[in-house]
Amino acid sequence: MKDRPAIIGYDENLTNSVLTWAQLSQQVASLAAALRDLGVAKGDVVAGVLTNCPETVVSLLATACIGAVWAVCSPEYGYQGVVNRMGQLSPKVLIGVDAYEYGGHRWDQRGQLERVADALPSLRTKIVVSRTGNDTSWEGWSRFTDLVTDLASPCYANTAFNDPLWVLFTSGTSGQPKGIVHTHGGMVLEGLKTNSLHRGLTPGDRYYAAGNTSWVIWNQLVLSMLTGATIVTYDGSPKYPDVLRHFEVLHRAEATAFFVGSAYLHLVYEEGVHPARQYGRGTLSQVFTSGSVFRPAAWRWLQAGFGDDVRVTSESGGTEVASAFIGPNAWTRPRPGVIDGPMLATDVQVWDDSGRQIRDRMGELVIVQAMPSMPVELWGDEDGTAYLSTYFSRFPGTWLHGDWATRYSHGGFVVHGRSDATLNKNGVRVGTAEVYNALTRVREIRDSLIVGIELEDGEYFMPLFVALAAGSEWSEGLFEEVTTRIRADASHHHLPDVVVPVPAIPVGKTGKKLDILVKRILLGRVHRGDAVCESASDPDDLDWFFGFASRLRSGWRPSGCFQEVPSARG
Repeated sequence: MKDRPAIIGYDENLTNSVLTWAQLSQQVASLAAALRDLGVAKGDVVAGVLTNCPETVVSLLATACIGAVWAVCSPEYGYQGVVNRMGQLSPKVLIGVDAYEYGGHRWDQRGQLERVADALPSLRTKIVVSRTGNDTSWEGWSRFTDLVTDLASPCYANTAFNDPLWVLFTSGTSGQPKGIVHTHGGMVLEGLKTNSLHRGLTPGDRYYAAGNTSWVIWNQLVLSMLTGATIVTYDGSPKYPDVLRHFEVLHRAEATAFFVGSAYLHLVYEEGVHPARQYGRGTLSQVFTSGSVFRPAAWRWLQAGFGDDVRVTSESGGTEVASAFIGPNAWTRPRPGVIDGPMLATDVQVWDDSGRQIRDRMGELVIVQAMPSMPVELWGDEDGTAYLSTYFSRFPGTWLHGDWATRYSHGGFVVHGRSDATLNKNGVRVGTAEVYNALTRVREIRDSLIVGIELEDGEYFMPLFVALAAGSEWSEGLFEEVTTRIRADASHHHLPDVVVPVPAIPVGKTGKKLDILVKRILLGRVHRGDAVCESASDPDDLDWFFGFASRLRSGWRPSGCFQEVPSARG
């Protein structure tokens, strides 16, 4: 086994690198020894600003070896987005990439990385993963390549089941993103269960999960190595030079299993092309989808193109548990748009508003008994107040996940979308607070509100509503300033589909934005005169949104004075 590939990595130019299991073990041992020599101890935090590449996997595994705590953020998150997350953790080490390729362009990160380091006074060590070839010019930084070449013997810290392994971040609907602490024991159990028993991965598989390091799917990709499977990483755009890029990576890597966001498959489907025509089935045997609702029409298209020998299934879970609640079952006949059933050791139900279990109609997805991978705490939430109020306040003792779902009598599930204010753009969950924080720097914007809704045709629609300051007028220049500020201070994932000037932003009696109420209005679940409308400080502010919702449900899409946001990354 030691000479078989452990990681096959591709960059956007499709230059590939291979680490065998023996090479991976050596690099992890070497980096772990270097971190120990640099003073990193059990419980310290190692933070990464890194892409989906082999070096990131090595960094996580080395951190775990010494019992330190791992956290990573994709570099596409702007300076403020990175600091909002990593600044909470007081990391002792920062590992960052100095550039990355995306969409045919090289994005230089040297300036941003230095700014991030300056904003983290707890740092004792800075390490650079170089893509520019200029790593020798980094004064005060250690070079990653120098730290993974020593012949060190593996040495593993003695960790307890509930010792922290990593911190993931919720998107959050108010304040800063919340840090979710997962444990060594919980992640090992959940990783083996999900990848061995549900996905059926074995040492003979090559597994490609398409996602950046800020999506929990990346963490799950690393956990799949527990099965002995080879993993495939890709550091680049899924749409450059064309929308079939993920399938080209699959083809080149001779992958057998593929995990991808439904939004990407919808994009390929809508382009009118099929990857099987260009690349054939190859070695592929399984496709797993998640991140958003997978439309039945797209499921049928993908399954028909690859044939019955390729099993296409979906799953749904969350960053909070770094796993799925419902997902694939090899003994169940796949149904278009339906998730097979509950994952093992997961007591998942659908409840109505009064807390009663229901079947064959939509309600709230809940977990009624603890899973091994439930977080032990939110970072900095010493008395558990925030944890309990976030997940257990509506139904005491029961985890409310914030998804609308239907559980059918045949056992399958359909997830309809988020029931709270969290956004889910292209399968990546992002927070509203970071959008609002970015817009505080645009003086012409008095207030704003952003929501994400799942339309009846399966499309995910994320409009940003803006109320202008007195004396300000909507213009192309203001539109550009709004989108540029969001992209710079948050990320391209936070960019709305349209920016819509409105007369006023509805707020509650305490001044809190009524984003969930507006979302329910746009979905047609709240109507004029409903009692919930009285929660608005001025119920008349809702009238505009009722009119907007009526037009959306009639099939109308924004045009004219509404400004559509280009999806290109920058």
